[in-house]
Amino acid sequence: MARRTALQGICNDLLAVFFSRNNDLDGYWAMGQCRNWMDQASEEKMVILLISERSSDGHVINELSRYFSAMLSALVIRHGLQQTWVAAGRIVIQKANSDTQQCSISLVSDLGRKFDARLSVFALPHDPSREFRRREDHWVIRT
Repeated sequence: MARRTALQGICNDLLAVFFSRNNDLDGYWAMGQCRNWMDQASEEKMVILLISERSSDGHVINELSRYFSAMLSALVIRHGLQQTWVAAGRIVIQKANSDTQQCSISLVSDLGRKFDARLSVFALPHDPSREFRRREDHWVIRT
């Protein structure tokens, strides 16, 4: 029998995938590109909505929102839950200091219960001159 408490496991799974070195956007690590976007926009925080397809301004945000929204839907189905049980969801990336970013993923059930997962990671801004690009046929998120 499916229970809403499975949403905590889904939060943990989404966070693990989000910070993974295999989470790439056009062949480069997505976290570095998020850091780059925040630096260029002079933002301290980036919010990626998981329920709606459109997020704030920003190409990187929209692509990540679309990809992780689809992943959330797939995980909900895989856990035997109903899509309507997830009322809200978002990923928040925030600069902790010059090299560290904190990320939190939160889901809110249709009954109002909140599920969270948090992690800090060392991430420098994206720089194509220092990074290797993944082969195009292995890209995870394409723009």
